[in-house]
Amino acid sequence: MNRRLLVFLIVLLFIVVVGGVFVLIGVIQGDKTSVDRNGGVSAPALSRTSGGY
Repeated sequence: MNRRLLVFLIVLLFIVVVGGVFVLIGVIQGDKTSVDRNGGVSAPALSRTSGGY
């Protein structure tokens, strides 16, 4: 039971870190990457990055 909880926490932490990295990359590189990734969607894509990934 302890091991299962530990694995769950590690996976949760990993998801949070990966999500944070994606948001950071989106903020740093600005609208250009949002347009490239989402296929022609401009500025509103930045506010949607957290829900989009």
